[in-house]
Amino acid sequence: MTRYAKPPEVTGYGHAQILKDLVGPIQRGNVKEIFVIGGCDGFDVERTTYRDTMLNLPKTSVVITMGCAKYKLLGTRKEMGFVPNETA
Repeated sequence: MTRYAKPPEVTGYGHAQILKDLVGPIQRGNVKEIFVIGGCDGFDVERTTYRDTMLNLPKTSVVITMGCAKYKLLGTRKEMGFVPNETA
């Protein structure tokens, strides 16, 4: 059996995991807004509506993705942050 390396970013969450990861940051005031981005910009790399929108949100925002929008947002961890690595 081939083992694959763990991906650098999580592209799917169940509701229980989202709650587990967000309760602490919300209580500490580090997360103030939650947005859902879903849909598709298409395969053209010049289509960046979702990515541009996400990168212009406040740094206290969490973005939950659905559909193929998540693939357009991969690689933005440095610009946006990452909830499991959120510091108090």
